[in-house]
Amino acid sequence: MSLIWAPNLTTGIDWQDNQHKELFKKINALIDAMNQGKAGDEIGGLFSFLDNYVREHFRNEETAMDKHKYPDSAGHKGQHKKFIDNIKFIKDEFQKENAHKNIIEARKLLADWFFEHIAKIDKKLGDFLKPREIDLTP
Repeated sequence: MSLIWAPNLTTGIDWQDNQHKELFKKINALIDAMNQGKAGDEIGGLFSFLDNYVREHFRNEETAMDKHKYPDSAGHKGQHKKFIDNIKFIKDEFQKENAHKNIIEARKLLADWFFEHIAKIDKKLGDFLKPREIDLTP
């Protein structure tokens, strides 16, 4: 079952929402591949995407937090680090074992991240940033 984008996931910050939507597409591509029994083909590309995505997306968010002195910056950055560590662990385990359970763990981690971090924590950051930015860029 694919994930469905909902208005409550929108932060109101265009660059942030566009990057979130790219992640959303990748999660759905993995879910579709899992449904077709081809998740092993998709997971390598997902890990490659995530390596680039977290570097760019988290840097953008953290730059915006620093620029505008976001009061929960430390906690938010801590969640980013935990996510990076979790993805690295799953990727390393997958490369060792090439196990289906690692694909399921990656899908679960990404879906949980989307609905817990993005829908709540990033939404809170978006609410903070909207009145402070004219061009809304990091």
